[in-house]
Amino acid sequence: MRYAIISDVHSNLEALEAVLGSLEDEKIDGYLSTGDIVGYGADPGPCIERIRALDPHIVAGNHDWAVAGLLSLDFFNAYAREAIEWTRGRLGKAEIEWLRSLKLVKKVGRMTLAHATLHSPENFDYLLTAYDAHRSASWATLTCRSRSPRTGASRSPSRARSTSRGSRRPS
Repeated sequence: MRYAIISDVHSNLEALEAVLGSLEDEKIDGYLSTGDIVGYGADPGPCIERIRALDPHIVAGNHDWAVAGLLSLDFFNAYAREAIEWTRGRLGKAEIEWLRSLKLVKKVGRMTLAHATLHSPENFDYLLTAYDAHRSASWATLTCRSRSPRTGASRSPSRARSTSRGSRRPS
């Protein structure tokens, strides 16, 4: 299977459409989303609608859970809090319920999806160091029997590769 991975849309419909447009000629079998469909941008409803139409394997991001009322706004800076409150006022009950239904971790075949660290997804900690990536990958391998963890919210481009013993390390 060839998956396109979409993460951190943050209600930016123009960017989402550009990414999806760039994938039109690719042979994509399905979509994975590591969350944060909403937050910051001007189009939370249309972004939810567009993502849902893709029928992706999806997990919640911290902004998704905050808009759905599942995460305290105390964890966010003033700009993010304002965006979350604004977004809540723009979404209908069905859209809020859909965000509320998103899980923090999802296994898809041999992959495990999460928005942030796999070892404590409810904390929405960023993957900032090689050690963070190692802990999450080790958790996925030992707990989920997953050989291919996928996370958003890393705040830096990175990848992990398998070692000869099947564990994963940043490369």
